[in-house]
Amino acid sequence: MTTEIPDSTHLLEQGRAAIQAGDRARARALLMAAVRANPQSAAAWLWLSGVLDTPAQQRECLQRALALEPDNLLAQRGLAALQRAEEVAPPLPATRPGSEGVSPSTVTTRAERPPPQPDWVQGQAQPQGYVPLPTPAISLLLLILGGTGMVLTWAALRRIGAEIARWAILALALVAGPVLALVGLLFFGVLLRMAGRSLGGQGNSSRVQAGLALAAAPQVASLILWLMQLILIPVASFGGGTAPRIQIVAALVCGVLHVFFALASGYFAVAGVASAHRITMARAAATWLLAVVFVVTTLATIFVSSATLIALRGG
Repeated sequence: MTTEIPDSTHLLEQGRAAIQAGDRARARALLMAAVRANPQSAAAWLWLSGVLDTPAQQRECLQRALALEPDNLLAQRGLAALQRAEEVAPPLPATRPGSEGVSPSTVTTRAERPPPQPDWVQGQAQPQGYVPLPTPAISLLLLILGGTGMVLTWAALRRIGAEIARWAILALALVAGPVLALVGLLFFGVLLRMAGRSLGGQGNSSRVQAGLALAAAPQVASLILWLMQLILIPVASFGGGTAPRIQIVAALVCGVLHVFFALASGYFAVAGVASAHRITMARAAATWLLAVVFVVTTLATIFVSSATLIALRGG
C-alpha cells in the first residue's frame, strides 16, 4: 500500500498535465493507470470521468468518486450536469459492444474525435479555496522573511525593548527567524503530509512544504511594518520606556494590521494544505487539527512523564 499511493499520485499529476495540454488519449491512459494503482483515489476517478467518451462511463466514475468522498462538490456537480444533459437530449448507448462499465480493464481507448471536456473537470484545476503553490525558491524566501517577522512579533509581545537595544532585536530576528521557520517547515511538513494522507489527500512532501510556506506570505507584510515600527516608534512597539501619545496610537493601529496579517496567515495555512493535498478546506482544517493534536499530545506526554519521574525520585 505504501508504494501504490505515491505511484498513483505521480500518474495523476501526469494525467492532469496531459488534460491541460489537450492530449486526451494520453491523459486517459495515465488516469486509467492511476485508478489501477490506487482505486481509493477519488481525485483519480474524478479526473478520469472527464476523458471518457460516454455519459454512462462518466457517471460511473463520478459515482465512484462520490462513494469515496460523499462531500465532493465537483462529483456532485458532474452528476447534476449529466442529469441535465439527459433531460435535454436522448441518452447515448451505455456501453459499446463488448464493454462492461468503466473498470480499468474494460474502458475503451479507441481513437476518435472526443467530446468537449466536461465543466466539472475543468473546475478541478481551481477547486474552492485553491491557491497556487509557490516554487521551492519562493517558498524558501517566504519562510525566511516570514520567520523573521514572527520573531519580531514575539519580541513586541514580550516587550523585549526594555532588555536589549533596537539593533539587538533586529539581529535576533534575522538569526532566529529563518532557523525557526525552517525547523517548523520540516516538522510540520511531515505531520501535515501524514495527516492529510489519512484524510484522503495526495500531496507529497514538496507540495505540502510549498503549501505550508504560503502561511508565511502575510508575515512578509508584517515584517515590513515591524521594521518601520522599529525605526520610527521603537519604544511604543517594543517597550523600553514611556512613548509619546501619538506613537502609542500609531503602535495600536499597527497592532490591528498585525492581527489582520495573522488571520490571513491562518487562512493561507489551511488553503495551502488544501491545495497541496487537493482536498476541501474543511479537510485541510481537519488536517491542521490532527497535526496540532499530535503536537499537544506529545508535549503533554513529555511533561507528565518528566513530572512523574521527578516525583518518583523524590524531588
